[in-house]
Amino acid sequence: MKIAIVGGGPGGYVAAIRAAQLGAEVVLVEKQFLGGTCLNRGCIPTKTLLHGARAVLDAEKAADYGVTANSVDIDIARTVAKKDEVVEKLRSGIAQLMKMNKIAVETGFGSLVSPTQVKVEGEETKTIDADRIIIATGSEVLELPGLEFSKEGVISSDDAVNLPHIPASMIVIGAGAVGLEFACIYSALGAKVTVVEMMPSVLPIMDKRLGRTVQRAMSGRGVDFALGKKITSVDPTDGAVNVTFEDGEAISAEQVLVGVGRKPVLEGLGLDELGIEYGRRGIVVNDQLETNVGGIYAIGDAIGGVMLAHVASTEGIAAVENIMGAPKAVDYGVVPSCVYTFPEVASVGMTKEKADEASIATEVGRYSFAASGKALAEGEGEGYVEILAEEGGGKILGANICGPHATEIVHEVALAVRMGATAGDVGWMTHAHPSVSEAIMDAAASLVGGGH
Repeated sequence: MKIAIVGGGPGGYVAAIRAAQLGAEVVLVEKQFLGGTCLNRGCIPTKTLLHGARAVLDAEKAADYGVTANSVDIDIARTVAKKDEVVEKLRSGIAQLMKMNKIAVETGFGSLVSPTQVKVEGEETKTIDADRIIIATGSEVLELPGLEFSKEGVISSDDAVNLPHIPASMIVIGAGAVGLEFACIYSALGAKVTVVEMMPSVLPIMDKRLGRTVQRAMSGRGVDFALGKKITSVDPTDGAVNVTFEDGEAISAEQVLVGVGRKPVLEGLGLDELGIEYGRRGIVVNDQLETNVGGIYAIGDAIGGVMLAHVASTEGIAAVENIMGAPKAVDYGVVPSCVYTFPEVASVGMTKEKADEASIATEVGRYSFAASGKALAEGEGEGYVEILAEEGGGKILGANICGPHATEIVHEVALAVRMGATAGDVGWMTHAHPSVSEAIMDAAASLVGGGH
């Protein structure tokens, strides 16, 4: 079996490795850099910058622990260089994995010319024959009318990981994960940040309490919020960018960062010529991740479903398993959603609203990090854990977490949901003390008459 994969991001390169492990001959086509958006312009660069921003905040509160820093100097060039160093190391690691698994990597723009052929346009043009094809072309930043990146002072999230200097002020359009993470980065680095959101709350697709908690914490660090605001014009003028709202109010800043989302990369792939069905959200696939054209599969952001790197990787593995005759479906009900703000936010599983719609009787167990010894010792007592379970201490259905290390400890709940563990299973399991994870234990234990 020969499999050609178009796109070398977290969906494509993970699929390539799994296919090679299962004995397939694999060709991976990538137009630029292995690792895709996640590694080169998204997840990894932002987390590196967030770590630098967090170092600034830690230095500022070091005096609480008897450590006095006379000043905190920020060298943005060194910060960006560190980000590039991390990216290059991981990119080289992926290249090594390709060699170890005997995966052929073709550099160039890949497009489909038939259900069994991929054209690669690089230094030279060649055609690759394959028994199966996987489209894993990812996504690109969404550009909004009136907020074109060609305007002076208007930048995308791609640009924001490479700024040559820290702006004195910044307006961040979008209060989802992307917008809030960049707001945390640049406010910590010294910019005066205002977050603008058309919806009435931050993190609008997540639990409202999570959004309120993060907004309160960010406001306490000097970030302003303009919520429920529709933008009517964005006008660069005299070294600043003026943003005017529908209600007539206007604000200005040195730069405007647009972080409102992404769209699948589908142009030039030959979808129309082959009759592959797709829409505004992405390529249409079935439960096996196969398109309407037999032998052609699609995964990740290209299908416009849950546009997260870890979902793309899981879909890549599933698509390969299906191709190789071991049917596998992705369980989208247990996908952790993580936002790396200060404090962090994470959720997984079913919401109470969805449980109510399904007529499932539930109850919520809660625990505050204000009562967590480890959280308080680290100066991170803000936030909470909420665990949703079937009534009477039954199966754990999901959780919302806001607080220290939320993006790590959420996986304990994810495993509980996946394995059908009950509130008692988690609540009576011994957790190390002191640890942030104890908050999971205590929230679950509160549903079965326990907890601290």
